[in-house]
Amino acid sequence: MRAKSASAARRWQTLEEGERKRKIQQCLVARGFSYDTIEAVLERPEDALANSQMGMNYFALGRMDLARKYLDEARRIDPGHFSRPQLLLAEICLRSGDHPGAVRELEEYLHYHPDVPNRAKIEASIQKLKAGAGRML
Repeated sequence: MRAKSASAARRWQTLEEGERKRKIQQCLVARGFSYDTIEAVLERPEDALANSQMGMNYFALGRMDLARKYLDEARRIDPGHFSRPQLLLAEICLRSGDHPGAVRELEEYLHYHPDVPNRAKIEASIQKLKAGAGRML
């Protein structure tokens, strides 16, 4: 098995960068990712929208570890981005039982988006989480 892995690694290293990107794209598209999202992340790794969309794709596939990675990167690039990465990050925290983390994400979201129409609902969710209810509204 190791010989097979080493052989595959050698073949991968001999590919041109463009060919490597194409193979990565084919693999991710086969798993349900949008071609445009993959292209955007590969071509513009410092693009908040591209990272947010990649995180959303991983979230939809149930890969919370990778969803968190890309959503965290989107937030790092632009914490007030219109794609609202904090909301999915809060959901990831809830699913893993990290209620304080969910509270932090929701509070940060409200900090950057103070005029959202559902602010009262989010604030109520924060209070429930702080009280130990463990569920968002």
